[in-house]
Formats: sequence, C-alpha cells, structure tokens
Amino acid sequence: MDTEQLFEEIAGIMNSLENGAFNQHLFKFGKRIFKELIKRGEFDGPNFWEIEAAIKEEIDEEFFSFNGIYHVYLAGEQKVTSLIPQLTELLTRVEEDFLLEEVMDALIKIGTPEVIPAVEKYVTNDDSSMFAINVLENIKHPAAEEMLLHHLEQTTDKSSKTLIGEALCRQLPTKAIPKVAALIEEGYDEKLLDLKEPLYGNCVINGVDHPNHRNGKKNYWKKMLIGMNNRRKEPDETRNAWV
Repeated sequence: MDTEQLFEEIAGIMNSLENGAFNQHLFKFGKRIFKELIKRGEFDGPNFWEIEAAIKEEIDEEFFSFNGIYHVYLAGEQKVTSLIPQLTELLTRVEEDFLLEEVMDALIKIGTPEVIPAVEKYVTNDDSSMFAINVLENIKHPAAEEMLLHHLEQTTDKSSKTLIGEALCRQLPTKAIPKVAALIEEGYDEKLLDLKEPLYGNCVINGVDHPNHRNGKKNYWKKMLIGMNNRRKEPDETRNAWV
C-alpha cells in the first residue's frame, strides 16, 4: 500500500474498533500500520504536533477514542517528551484498560529522567498507585530507584508497600535487599503477591547473601520457592489432593 492507502486502512480499523466488539488482532494490526507510517517519516519530529494535538483534544473527553489511544502509542514509539505531563495525568483513568496499558508503555518507552518526578504524585494516589509504581519499576534509572526507596519508607499502606518492594527487587539495587527483607518479616500483603520470590531473585542475580542467610532462611526460601513452582506445574486435582 502507498501511504494514503495506509491512512485509509487505519481509519477503517479505528471505525471497526469503535463500533464493534473489541478485536485484539485488529488492534495489533493497527499498531503495525502505524509502525510502517513511522518508518515512512509520517510522524517524525516536525509532525509531533499531530500526536500532541490528537491526545490533548481528548484529555477532557469522558473516554478516549481509539484514535486517541493509538496516538498515545505513537507518543511512546516516538518518545515525545513534551507529552509527559499529559500522559501522566492519564494514569488516573483506571476505567479505561486499553488506554492505561498504552499510557504505561508510552511512559516506559520515553523513559527519560523527566518521567520520574512527573509520575511521583500518582504513587500515593489510591487509584493510580499501582500503575505509577509499574512505570517506575521499568525505568532503570537511579532516580527511579531512589524514589521507590523513599516511598517504601514513607507509605503506610500495606498493599502499596508490597508493590513498591516488588518494583525495587526488579530494579535490582542491593541496598533495597535488607529493606524488602524487613518488610517481609514485618508482614506484607501476601494476597497481592509473593514478595519472597523477587527478593530471592534479586539476591541471586546480585550474588549476595540474603540478610537472614546466617539463620538458614535463604535456604528455606529457596526450597519453598522450588516447591511452589513445582506445585504450579501439577494438575489441579493433584494440587487439591495435596492441600
């Protein structure tokens, strides 16, 4: 297809997505078309204004259209840093799953230090904390690590502490290891996730002993995690019988 045909094709896809049942394959096909348009220079620097205009036009709408969602995707692919404030504002739109996923991916792809302070105020927001923490987890920068450490110490919400602890483990800083170990000892939100698993992985990858290795807890955790992973592979009836 020539460029004009590609734009006609994506217009048809967006129309189908807006007016019919959501189709994941069709949505992904639309992304492929936009990637091709990027390759052809249709959304280069001089044309960033088009991406900005499409997103800003929908900021005050009750729901984002698929045109807006695709332009959020473009903002991430093209690392449009000027849209960081608008993108972070969208982290509060928790009712819009497809939009939120693209917003998080876009902020992570942009990944500049400017994203980190822009996201911070959403870490303490009950509705958006999970999404803001996810962004910080995936931006491998010392400032993101320091911000997560700060909020691990400051927040009193057990679920937020648990998510921050996991994010820190996946950032792989060694100075987070004793803090997350202490959180596990004090008590965390075990219904949300198993924090022992990412902590053990952090210890192994960094080649350091778990803070409680002297009393044998590292080996205990290792055996427990291996056993847990083995049980995950068992059929449901076997697992139920074991319980």
